[in-house]
Amino acid sequence: MSVGVQRTPAPEFPIDQSNLLNSFDLLLQRAVGLAAEAGGKPRRSPGPFIIFAIFVRLVQLARSIQAMARSGYANEAQPHARAMVNAAVNLIFIADAESDARGLLFASFSQKRRARRAESLVKQGFLDRKRAEELEVAEIKKDEEALKHQEESGVKPAAKLGSANTWTGLSDQDLMKLVGRSDWYDIYYVPFSDAVHANIVGVQQEIIQLSRGQISYGPRYPGRVLLLVVMAAADALSEALLNLTKYFGLNKEKEIEGLKADIHSALKTYAAGTSFQQNV
Repeated sequence: MSVGVQRTPAPEFPIDQSNLLNSFDLLLQRAVGLAAEAGGKPRRSPGPFIIFAIFVRLVQLARSIQAMARSGYANEAQPHARAMVNAAVNLIFIADAESDARGLLFASFSQKRRARRAESLVKQGFLDRKRAEELEVAEIKKDEEALKHQEESGVKPAAKLGSANTWTGLSDQDLMKLVGRSDWYDIYYVPFSDAVHANIVGVQQEIIQLSRGQISYGPRYPGRVLLLVVMAAADALSEALLNLTKYFGLNKEKEIEGLKADIHSALKTYAAGTSFQQNV
């Protein structure tokens, strides 16, 4: 079967998708405003520092999803949405108890990941082994000094909770269950994993195009994927914000519940619209 291949120009941006993303943008702006006070809080210990750092990362990921969706790449934004879910769960877990010890455990995981990355670069010939070892010695020295400083303050990394190759020792599913977000694993994490791993479900749109004999590269506006991506991003951001405000004692819970109600209303309106119903 012959297949035509073309790069298509951007189609007209569906108005209901634009409205949804406008609501998401408003959520993002208001969330940043509510969290701003936490940025001025002392962050000399690992807990507050890591919690706020993760929230800043969530904002950056949310912005990337917004930009991709407006450009017609909501489908490709699914890995970013999964990253937001994971980041929010990490924040919730650290803020829940023993935040300094858990924050230090989170930070110390960089040693293992850094060493693995360096070894990969050496094996592929991009980094000299001697130079890699020199760099690692310098980084280890910094880590040891930081850990020593924290230990002198009475803080040690928390114990891992399992043997999984993650910073907590738990699988993503188990960590979500532990913080009471098993629903996120089912509705967000598993579907987004199809896109991350590019399995048969992840390449569904391309298979449909191939079966029609016409492949097009460029912007698309998948209605149902957009709903899931925005819903996941909104849930992750708002729940992280709720835990952040409780942790720093900002007393913004009422405002955050209002944000959640507004975005969920926008999501319901969108789900009743043309884009979602036609799954374009």
